[in-house]
Amino acid sequence: MASPRWIAAVQTRSVAAPTAIRPASIVWEREPLFPHRDGRSTYYRSDPYIYLDAARNMQSFYGAHFREPVFPFVTKISLALFDGEDVAVSFASLFFSLAAIWLTYVLGAAVWSRPVGLLAALGLSLDFDVVSFASLGWRDDAYMAVFTLCAYLMLRLWRAGEGSRPIYRDAAILGVAAGLAILTRIMAVPFLVAGVGWIVLARRMTWRAGAAAAAIAAMAAVLTAGPYFVNCWRVYGDPLYTFNVHGEIYSATEGQADWKGSTASYVSRKIAQRPAGIIDTVSQGLTFYPFMNKWHGLDAWMPKLGQRASLAALAGLLLLAAWPAGRLLVIVMVAALLPFSLTWTIDPDFRFTMFVYPMLLIAAAVACGAAVRGVRALLWPAPRSVSERAPALGRGGIPWRVDGWRSWGAMVGVGVAVVWFVTRLSPSLAFADTLRSGQDAMVTAGVRDGAVFGSGWSSVISQGNVRSRILTGEGTLTIRLPDEADYPATLRMDPFPRAVDPTTRLPIVEVVANGTAVATVPLRWTPGRVGSYAIVLPRAAVRRGANELALRVVRPPGQGPESVRPGLTDGDAVALWYLRVHPPATPPGK
Repeated sequence: MASPRWIAAVQTRSVAAPTAIRPASIVWEREPLFPHRDGRSTYYRSDPYIYLDAARNMQSFYGAHFREPVFPFVTKISLALFDGEDVAVSFASLFFSLAAIWLTYVLGAAVWSRPVGLLAALGLSLDFDVVSFASLGWRDDAYMAVFTLCAYLMLRLWRAGEGSRPIYRDAAILGVAAGLAILTRIMAVPFLVAGVGWIVLARRMTWRAGAAAAAIAAMAAVLTAGPYFVNCWRVYGDPLYTFNVHGEIYSATEGQADWKGSTASYVSRKIAQRPAGIIDTVSQGLTFYPFMNKWHGLDAWMPKLGQRASLAALAGLLLLAAWPAGRLLVIVMVAALLPFSLTWTIDPDFRFTMFVYPMLLIAAAVACGAAVRGVRALLWPAPRSVSERAPALGRGGIPWRVDGWRSWGAMVGVGVAVVWFVTRLSPSLAFADTLRSGQDAMVTAGVRDGAVFGSGWSSVISQGNVRSRILTGEGTLTIRLPDEADYPATLRMDPFPRAVDPTTRLPIVEVVANGTAVATVPLRWTPGRVGSYAIVLPRAAVRRGANELALRVVRPPGQGPESVRPGLTDGDAVALWYLRVHPPATPPGK
């Protein structure tokens, strides 16, 4: 960049040579240009372009707009620094990404120790996905920074009663930060309410002190964020316009552009249409979705580093649950995920839950710190008098008392129950609910299939982009159907292993529903495409509720299971990718 001058100076007068800043080993690709309705073509589209437009037209910080003002305001400041260049929005998001790294260190040091904070911040700064996203101009880095800041201030408020620091001052500071968090993304309200509520209810303080601290925090938040919502009320007639406008956006994304309504109406309509499906969506959105889409960016530095970090994070969350202030952080994280858990299936992008990544990295670092302390305690045990005076592991102290164990057991028990529900029960309920709403229901090998795949199946194997389970004899599938009806279904399966000779004997599969044979499927082989086979589950063979389907590989006369050797004998094994059941053409009961 030749403008502004300070950027040109940074690029040409740095201590390191330009080749050190842009090494030849890295391929630099120019972003494509995107045309816009105003006739301009820029390197930004979607929300980053909206933030640029909002920043250029912003008359005041609290001016009414359908985007919350914090990120556009910082973008406006960046525009002044960059002589109005569009790259200012990238600088704004990068600024918040760097702030999030520093705040990760601060929170980690407060939770456990400075080395733990440093390790967590290092992980965030090295994650390839986070680094790649930081300069794209989205506000998610800003939300990650303010969420981490609020979590730290809540931890300070929790500890305020333990020392001489005034609790009301910390409550006021938290309130101001909470207001800025709301003005970054209105979805911050649930975690703020949950965090302050938990502090008031679980912290050992007088009810008057707790109520006063909560009131001060709430008042500071209202004074900080309130003017923006008042202006939205005056201009749009809706103080929550920035929230309610998303209802129409979600509907348009789902192909229902004609639907008009608020976000609350959109969610209410979804709950009414598919109650079990919404429960399944929320339960995944609070557990697997925000956890599993992290960590991959660490693999760029070392194979399977992300997997190891994720396992450490699980152990760290168990440790945090044993400590009252640690339970506060877990509750805040879950509450922060709640708004996104309702709509994550619309756009399951990494960025929407990126804000919890610092806390997950801190949990992983806590596990590492606890392991180091445990090894050190075994190798160099402390004198008895010292251990009696300091029985805790963390900086805040994890008191292994009976009441602490009960609280830990309750939180871990709830977590285990939720995971069991998500993996074993919820998929079946959502399957039937999807069919009841007139949509196709599908079960895929390796995707929460533990409640569906019964005996006879292998573990999940991957063949390119397809994951499947192998069947050599008889395997069972248990699916839940909403009513007795004729259900068309599609089986996607192939011979295993893939045929290489046209004369190869291909498998024949018999499909049995609740003990009644419903189809015999001779498999075909089509290179480059998994076979698709249409069958019908007839009304006479199915029932409302759980139904057992059995897939049997038909063998030549005289051949027994002991002679089956997948890969060496032909026509004896099948790889099932997924089963899709379609809603009945004729309504049940007709």
